[in-house]
Amino acid sequence: MGRQTVHAIIFNVTLSVVSIVFLNFLSYAVIVGYSVFLTFMQQSEDPEHFQVSLPNYSQDREAAKIIFKDMDKQSHQYAAAIGWLPNTLQTKSVNINSDRNRIHKILERNTINKQSVYFFGGSTTWGMGAWDNETIPALFGSIANLPSYNMGQSGWVSRQNLARFINVLSQGTKIDIAIFYDGHNDVTVGCRVELNPQDHSNVTVFERKINKKSEIDIWESLEFLTLSQTKKLADKIRGKLLPSTVQVNLDKSLICDNSQKRARKVATTLVSNWEMAHDIAIARNIKFYAVLQPTGYFGIPKVDHLQQYYSSQHQKEIAKQIRAVYPLLKELVRERKHDWIFDYTDAFSRDEYIFIGAVHVSPNGNQIIAERLYRDIVGKQM
Repeated sequence: MGRQTVHAIIFNVTLSVVSIVFLNFLSYAVIVGYSVFLTFMQQSEDPEHFQVSLPNYSQDREAAKIIFKDMDKQSHQYAAAIGWLPNTLQTKSVNINSDRNRIHKILERNTINKQSVYFFGGSTTWGMGAWDNETIPALFGSIANLPSYNMGQSGWVSRQNLARFINVLSQGTKIDIAIFYDGHNDVTVGCRVELNPQDHSNVTVFERKINKKSEIDIWESLEFLTLSQTKKLADKIRGKLLPSTVQVNLDKSLICDNSQKRARKVATTLVSNWEMAHDIAIARNIKFYAVLQPTGYFGIPKVDHLQQYYSSQHQKEIAKQIRAVYPLLKELVRERKHDWIFDYTDAFSRDEYIFIGAVHVSPNGNQIIAERLYRDIVGKQM
């Protein structure tokens, strides 16, 4: 084989590799670019979330339109030790203060010398689908006649709540009662094959940013986009733009239904995080309670209005993870006999439309949880 032939082969191989890399990069860039374009178009067209049409909001659909529209105006930024926090926001139904917490109207009744209550959790605590004064913390404060504060953040797992609890205490904040409301996020994040049970959902995204890797993962790019845009956009891209093979691969990344060891590790991690938070609280004379939250995939809630949503392949995979881990969580709660852990997995097993998704609920669900919490905590001499 002559030298010219060898050079020609090397040149052709190099050209082919470069072309493949370029085409792959171009295809990723087109999809990401199109996703940004969709965001702009969605914001311009004032899209309506499917939840607005659910029977949960039949009494006031205009108010429902406002809350979902206002939620879409959120943006988030990186926050050390805890992952991310929302930027400040002022709208009719959603208001986030300079401490980057969702706020509600504190009782006008005298709150001097009253116990302060701090709630930690994910988007259900934050109040997805509810106005500021319809969240669990706001409703509990109203029922108990106590100043309550909402530390809930979208997408957070119990490990992030533990870190935020420590952060708040380190600033000298007066907390008399701390309540953790967890479960669903710990399962859906902890069961992802590429993550560890202590990780938050965007670990791989942040790792790539830190390591400055040149390769691009399209789903991670879209996932990071949701941090500053909306989950609705990601769902639309995920369902309509990504190839079905990619969708299948994403669903295969959830492994607790096929790994008893992983399922138990996820359950143990959540309860251990609660126990650590409890120990920190008790050492500071803070009353601590943890709640295993209800989910639409466990118990017997009324969810016939969500059949289309629940029938998607991804939600079916999510359901498998919940059904694999939640029984273990309930078992651990029983075994450890902590009277400060409340199992609320049956809270929505009633003939009432409460769920607006896999775990999010309409304000009537928040009212049910707030009332039950009040009864349980008063029973333990709040």
